[in-house]
Amino acid sequence: ISVVSWCMNGEEKIYGEFYYPSDFEEGQQYPVVIMSHGFMSTHAGYEKGEWAQMLAQQGYIGYIYDYRGGSKMSRSDGAFEDMTVLTAVSDLNAVLDLVESKDFCDPENIYLFGSSMGGFVAAMTAAQRNDELAGMILLYPGFFAVDAAHGDYPTFEDIPEEGVTAFGQPVGRKFITDVYNIDVMEAISGFTKDVLMIQGMNDAYCGAEYVMEALDKVY
Repeated sequence: ISVVSWCMNGEEKIYGEFYYPSDFEEGQQYPVVIMSHGFMSTHAGYEKGEWAQMLAQQGYIGYIYDYRGGSKMSRSDGAFEDMTVLTAVSDLNAVLDLVESKDFCDPENIYLFGSSMGGFVAAMTAAQRNDELAGMILLYPGFFAVDAAHGDYPTFEDIPEEGVTAFGQPVGRKFITDVYNIDVMEAISGFTKDVLMIQGMNDAYCGAEYVMEALDKVY
């Protein structure tokens, strides 16, 4: 059972969908998993891969959503040129507020799930809201994003006013400037609950060394 449920972040709308178990009952509380998508993606990736449906079959409620300006296919407000990792963290905070406001949400069992950039977004958000979460699942988290920005633009002054790219794709300048000075391990530190990270050791893109560093220094 899926139901469209919009969320507000300031004056802008975030598109999202709740997936309910088939035996969902009003008045009951359920564990909730919030799923954050990767760069240039949308909520539909979790839908087409049946991740949200699988959660519902296991008795969870899943919430999948689009970042504001998250991609050219995003159903949320906002322009792709204005989207950054930090605007996505802001969106996830707004989504978490929405989930917590629902009567069906078990406040002791809220989980974040994120893949690629969404993993980085989830990890930073979890560090900010540790006490409200029960755990987190990170699928090849994009902890490499800061190093990638430095690889493309060795100094801050090298970031041009126009024609900026990230991961080979045209982006707004702020996508790079927002992430450029983030200390990744510091930004994700402070989350003390259970973490499951799923990472291909031969992944040449989302390098496994970042997950290993997070295991060693943070989780």
